[in-house]
Amino acid sequence: MLTLHLLAVQAAPVRLELPSGPSAMAPSWAVDGGRLWLSWIEPGEEGGRLRLASFDGRGFGEPVTVVDRQDLLTNWADFPSFARGGDGQLYGWYPKLIDPATYAYDAVLLRSPDGLSWTELGPLHADGVPAEHGFVSLVAAPEGVRAWWLDGREVSGGGATALRTRLGNGPEEVADPRVCDCCGTAAVEGLVLYRDRSDEEIRDVAWAAPGDGGWSGAPLAGQGWTIAGCPVNGPALAEGPSGYAAAWYTQAEAPTVWSAIGPDPATWTPVLVDSETRGRRPLGRVDVAWKGDRAVVAWLREEGDQAVVLVRTLSTATGLGPEVEVGRTAANRSAGFPRLALLGEHVFLAWTDVQGDEVSLALARLELDELD
Repeated sequence: MLTLHLLAVQAAPVRLELPSGPSAMAPSWAVDGGRLWLSWIEPGEEGGRLRLASFDGRGFGEPVTVVDRQDLLTNWADFPSFARGGDGQLYGWYPKLIDPATYAYDAVLLRSPDGLSWTELGPLHADGVPAEHGFVSLVAAPEGVRAWWLDGREVSGGGATALRTRLGNGPEEVADPRVCDCCGTAAVEGLVLYRDRSDEEIRDVAWAAPGDGGWSGAPLAGQGWTIAGCPVNGPALAEGPSGYAAAWYTQAEAPTVWSAIGPDPATWTPVLVDSETRGRRPLGRVDVAWKGDRAVVAWLREEGDQAVVLVRTLSTATGLGPEVEVGRTAANRSAGFPRLALLGEHVFLAWTDVQGDEVSLALARLELDELD
């Protein structure tokens, strides 16, 4: 049985159990009106198993196995996610391994009317090239969903990974022909964040939005992080009542976590959330959620041989709130990315809890008003 540890900032832990096996990892939330969906990957009968369970803030529904197959790519950084489409259907995606020798995989789209029975719609992309396709963001649209993904079809011929998008069953569009190979995307309606890649190997977070001639954008902060390899550390984005909230990681000068909030990314003023101090090194792996006048930022920070799971608020009225330690996990890649969701006045944070050889999911509930 998989145990989800439900912790509170000022309360004794309450444990919840799900009928699933050990070694679960890679949690992800989908907000669906007055409830949430939590997804994760765990070992299955065929290979890897993608599971999904509804959550009303008090307890979970019976988990559903969405995919159980040998070629489900189990990855700490590139993992499935779900979203309710504008047509009322629930959509998801998973990475399907094509060639283990070259690490080629497809991004396969799924659809369900109720979250219980699922139909596989095929790859988001139509190129048929054995290359990396992943790091997908799904956003509700009248046609169902708009999908964003990183596409490596040009890499084998000497080209670069591109940021591509597709609306419903429409044609693919290239939003940026040269981006970082494996830093995740983050999108809401009409805006996407991603890590760009210049010819000089500057890999700052950038944004793109629809314009007269297609998708156009600019660096988010122009911090000038030059790095020859992908840091596997993408941005986060949330839509709020008066604009957007973002969070991102950079090592342009030192390891730092930044956030910004406001209606227009072209005019955002970055706010420093965490920076390297003696024995404390931000790892990034950020997420963000927004309600009212407050955004909530989550990230990991290395302290000794562990990583601390942290959250803090950023308010349009009062600025940054204090850091709150939610839990601890390993400081290596197996800890993955903590994921945030807001429901009512509660903040829910799920992450992969790695303690030695033991891997499980952890879940923390925090009161939004207690974070200021």
